[in-house]
Amino acid sequence: MGRDRSPQARTVEEYIGHIAQASGEKAERLKLARAIILSVAPQAEELIAWGMPTYRVRKSQLHVGCAKSHVGLYPGAGAIEHFAGRMGELGLTHTKGSIHLPDSLPIPADFVAEVAAWCLTSGHARELRAAPKPRERHEMPAWVRAAIDEAGLAEAYAARPPYQRNDYVGWIMRPKREETRRAHLAQMLDELRRGDVYMKMPWRAGR
Repeated sequence: MGRDRSPQARTVEEYIGHIAQASGEKAERLKLARAIILSVAPQAEELIAWGMPTYRVRKSQLHVGCAKSHVGLYPGAGAIEHFAGRMGELGLTHTKGSIHLPDSLPIPADFVAEVAAWCLTSGHARELRAAPKPRERHEMPAWVRAAIDEAGLAEAYAARPPYQRNDYVGWIMRPKREETRRAHLAQMLDELRRGDVYMKMPWRAGR
């Protein structure tokens, strides 16, 4: 299935905006994949290449795009070979150079992080058997901790998987504008209250 043929975007924000006009849910899935990739490789240059959001570190890169029924990762043939077993375990389909994350399933956050780490943090001299580097760990600021405690959500936060706790903090702290940070914090608190949502996507404990 071909990639989404929305109007040519000049930035990743524009690309997501075009996707949102057709499907808000698909745009949220793309935002989640973007957040995961940037949590693993915050130093990556973010640009549009080949009509898709692209994350580049020196000569290494990872493309992400939307198709009718999936979000696609385009890591290259080497990554497809390396992650063949993991894709089988997760029930994901692929081509010679792309991995399909079907809209019928939640975004597999840990797997996306592994692919991003393999593509962007190890360089082309990696051995295929080498394990991906761990994602960046984010220290929780005192004001975020205070907000969680004041909302009575410390237990709900602690019950989330480590990758979610880490990614929430990185997502909150990454924007430069204070109002954006506060908006991200408010969304996290709301999702902790609801208990079955992560980054606006359905989520169940134990997954």
